Amino acid sequence: MLDLRCVCVLPDGQILVVDMVNKKVKLLDQQFQLGSHCVVTADLWHICYITASEVAVTVDANVSKRQWGPVYHSQE
Repeated sequence: MLDLRCVCVLPDGQILVVDMVNKKVKLLDQQFQLGSHCVVTADLWHICYITASEVAVTVDANVSKRQWGPVYHSQE
């Protein structure tokens, strides 16, 4: 089961997806294939691109900057 709360398209076309049920931020390529993910122990709500190595994530009711980095490259 998924509960997609927010989607953020990166400048290179990759997509960050907030999955609230599984408490993950998922990085998808342009063909929607999972490149990598980040597990978070709190409830996720929103995500916003900041720089090539940072995104801001709303966790519970607070904003937290997360390193993803670099955001542009999926981790294989």
